[in-house]
Amino acid sequence: MKSAKGFTIIELLVVMVIFSSLIASAYMSTAVYLQAVSKSKNYKELGYQRLSVITLIDKSIKSMSDYYVETDTYKSKMMVPYVKGTTTNLSYISHFSIFGFESDVIVQLNLLNKNNGTQIQISESPLTRNIVRRLSDINETDVSKVVLNIDELVTLSYLHRKPFNKDISLREIENDYQDVFYSTVERGLPKAVRLNYVSTGHSMTFLPFILNSRKAIKINSFFNNVEG
Repeated sequence: MKSAKGFTIIELLVVMVIFSSLIASAYMSTAVYLQAVSKSKNYKELGYQRLSVITLIDKSIKSMSDYYVETDTYKSKMMVPYVKGTTTNLSYISHFSIFGFESDVIVQLNLLNKNNGTQIQISESPLTRNIVRRLSDINETDVSKVVLNIDELVTLSYLHRKPFNKDISLREIENDYQDVFYSTVERGLPKAVRLNYVSTGHSMTFLPFILNSRKAIKINSFFNNVEG
C-alpha cells in the first residue's frame, strides 16, 4: 500500500523512527553538554571559593600580631605574644579580621575531622579592651563558621623560631616543623604555619609577617595567672 505521496507505510515508519532517533540523540547530546557546563561552572565556583578562603586565612595569619601579654611562666614576669597551636587548632591575635571586625581580633582556627575529610572552622572575637585579666575571659565565638570543606584529612604544624645560619640545610629547615607551638615557651611568633594534607603529602605554608608593630596589653600588677 502507498500513501497519497507515493510512500509506503513501512517507509513512513522508517523515516519517523530515524527522525525520532535524531531528535533523541540531539536532546541527549544537549543534556550531556549542559550537565558538563554546569559541572565545570560548579568546579570553577568551588575553586574560586577555596582560593578566596585560603587567601583570607593567609592574610589573617600574615597579620598575626606580636600582641604581647604578661605571663608568669617560669615564675618570672615577661611579655610574650599570644599564640597557641596544636595539630587541630590554632589561636592567635590578628590585625586583620576575616569577618570584618574593625579592630584586632582573637582568632581560633579549628580543623574538624568529618569521616575522611576536614572542615576548617574559624572563630573571631574583637579585642576592644586595652586592659584584660585573661584573654580566655573574652568570648571567643562572636562569629564562628565553617569556611571550607576539604575532602582529605589535614593537620597543622609549626616552624619554630630557632636561629638560622648558612650551615643549616633546607631539609633541616623542612624537618624542623613540629606539632605544637606555644609562645610562652618559644617567646616569639612561629616562623611559619603549615597546613598538611595527610594522604597526598601536599601542604600549604602561611608566613606571619614578623615586623608587625608591637602592642602591649597593660596588666595591673595585682592581676595574676594571665594566660599567654
